[in-house]
Amino acid sequence: MMMDEIIGRPLEELKQWSKDDVLDLLGIDIGPVRMKCALLPLKVLKAGVWGLHTDDE
Repeated sequence: MMMDEIIGRPLEELKQWSKDDVLDLLGIDIGPVRMKCALLPLKVLKAGVWGLHTDDE
C-alpha cells in the first residue's frame, strides 16, 4: 500500500512522512501489539531516503 503512495513523490516530501501518515493510509485502528508491524514500512522508507547520497564521487 505504501509503495503505491510513494511512487513519483519527491524525496523531500518522503522525508516528511510520519507515523500518522502511515496509520491514515492503513485506515484501521492498530493496537499497541501490532504498531511495530504497522510502522515497519515507515522505518524502511526513512532508512532509504535518509541513506541516499547525491554526492558526485
